[in-house]
Amino acid sequence: MLGVSINDMDRFKEWSDIIISSPSHNNPDYLTEFFQRRLQAENELEGLFEEMLKIKREKSKDNSDDIISLLVQSEADNKISGEEIVSFYKLLLVAGNETTTNLLGNLLYCLIEYPDVYKQIQQDISLIPKVIEEVLRYRSPAQRIVRRVKKGMQLNGQTLKVGQTVAAWIGSANRDSHYFNDADSFNIHRPRNPHLGFGYGINFCLGARLARLEATIVLTEIIKKYKSFSFIDQNLPIPISNSSSVYGLKSFPVKSEIIHIK
Repeated sequence: MLGVSINDMDRFKEWSDIIISSPSHNNPDYLTEFFQRRLQAENELEGLFEEMLKIKREKSKDNSDDIISLLVQSEADNKISGEEIVSFYKLLLVAGNETTTNLLGNLLYCLIEYPDVYKQIQQDISLIPKVIEEVLRYRSPAQRIVRRVKKGMQLNGQTLKVGQTVAAWIGSANRDSHYFNDADSFNIHRPRNPHLGFGYGINFCLGARLARLEATIVLTEIIKKYKSFSFIDQNLPIPISNSSSVYGLKSFPVKSEIIHIK
């Protein structure tokens, strides 16, 4: 979709992980090194994107159908700048890589924690969309989004001034007991599930349909192949990614029972 070579995938994944990571403690030397490493990753990523953009401009008449080629055409029509294309490139890489990957990991995590749910969807695959939506609520891959205040206001006793940056905590909103009964329980049979896993309004996630489609395809194939899942070691801690922006798993050692087709 981005026209990225498969040979660069590991490098892009490493950059993406560094950019979305959050510092784990407040030691000054550690923080200096942490932010230098993040800045280096961002600069290297932008440098490669700019090089790729240059190549796309030179091949703009090749009728390529990846997103960046389409944006290059918009640049030629003065509808978007090269700087905006690079920023969009970064957004698609991080959003598409981190959120979708973590959605799939969180999905499997929930199914192992709640084996009865896995049995239900094995018997009735029409429940798959409900499972995916509940995972998006219960273990939201995107945990927070940052916005800039355009109009000053008072919100819950706090003064928000024009130009200030605020963080909206999606993960917290999706556990709000005012909107979800028994909010801390994983329940695929909720009559309504107005979660904010993909944001809301004008900034609603552009890739929501694709993420849902990918999760549906993966879960459908899992059901066909695997009878059950379980943790390799119930006492082994599950390491969570070092990020306040996304929720995902660093590693996830599981064992499975394969369905043997006679």
